[in-house]
Amino acid sequence: MRTYCFPNVAPILLVGLILTVSVSPTTAKNDAPSEMNTLHDSVRKWIDVRKEDEKLKSDWEWQKNVLENTKLSLEKQINNSTTELTQFKSEHSEQIETLQKLQTQNDEFDQVLQVSESQIESQMQQFLEFRERFPPRLKKALELSFATLEDPELTLNDRLQVLVTAMGRVSQFNHLITYSEELVEIQDKSRLMAVLYWGLGQAYALDLSTNEGFMGKPGPQEWKWTESKPIASKMKTLIAIFREESDPVYVELPITID
Repeated sequence: MRTYCFPNVAPILLVGLILTVSVSPTTAKNDAPSEMNTLHDSVRKWIDVRKEDEKLKSDWEWQKNVLENTKLSLEKQINNSTTELTQFKSEHSEQIETLQKLQTQNDEFDQVLQVSESQIESQMQQFLEFRERFPPRLKKALELSFATLEDPELTLNDRLQVLVTAMGRVSQFNHLITYSEELVEIQDKSRLMAVLYWGLGQAYALDLSTNEGFMGKPGPQEWKWTESKPIASKMKTLIAIFREESDPVYVELPITID
């Protein structure tokens, strides 16, 4: 059985029809060349549009096939990956559970660490605020520690080590009776004093120039000195004992407790 293929005759018939109409005797003299050119241009544009349309349709059919094949391939990969993941979870369920527990513990540790860091920073700030209430000798000895604790470029760990060392020195000072001769600011002037520190809570001082006696203790904001005449003679006795210039004797000293 024979199959006959007939070309698309619509464009050809349309061209023939336009050519037939364009040579009508009534318009052959003046308007024929202009109308013929216009019609020829229109027909060419139409043919070009038809060709472009056919090309686009052909390209789309090809691209459509490629996209469909790509889609099928990706769906296959997804299914394979899902199957492998399910199998992996089944084979390593104990390890996965252990990892999840470790992650939970790690999150809890991070929270505890953040709270600890906040508490350490708070303790450092309290320590710095309390320094004005320290005995003058101790405050002077800790000046470098105070400056280090206030250094923003140091890590928390470095500053914590300094804090622990400084607090150790404070604790040691608090458990000792310390004697020193030092310049002390009292009544807005610097005095050379012989001072006996009774830990952090009490001190007795004798002005070596005027023989005036003073009692010292931490106040609400800073260390306070108060003049005390009875202290002068007792401090002289204590200084002589300390310098081994006199035999040890009992000396009663007043203590102020707030």
